[in-house]
Amino acid sequence: TQEIKQRLEVQREYRDPAGAVVTQAVLGGELEVRVKLRSLDNTSLPNVAIVDLLPGGFEVVMDSLPRSGHAGWSPEYVDIREDRVVLFGSVDATVREFSYRIKATNKGQFHIPPVFAESMYDRTVQARGLGARMTVDGK
Repeated sequence: TQEIKQRLEVQREYRDPAGAVVTQAVLGGELEVRVKLRSLDNTSLPNVAIVDLLPGGFEVVMDSLPRSGHAGWSPEYVDIREDRVVLFGSVDATVREFSYRIKATNKGQFHIPPVFAESMYDRTVQARGLGARMTVDGK
């Protein structure tokens, strides 16, 4: 129910094709996921892992993942799983954004787990966003 900000901040939002922040989608429709992150102590934090669990009823649109030359944050490695996207890289004090798309594959009400980030080698560096709910309606 509360964010965690220990030397690091992470947030996530879902946007429809018009760019509006949403908490509902249409079955078969796509949403853009925007993950924003930054360090809070004016330093660069290496070896940060960001875990973005997907809401139930959604899957990653594979061709939406940025390639080299992406205008936002460029992770050093991206691991795409059935239920999550895991990003690895360095984070500095400038707000950086990583975005990709997801597609609604099932109707219903789904819980969205909080996005989470932490240093892989310094457990005092961690952040957690807020969870939410997503509704997917039929066409």
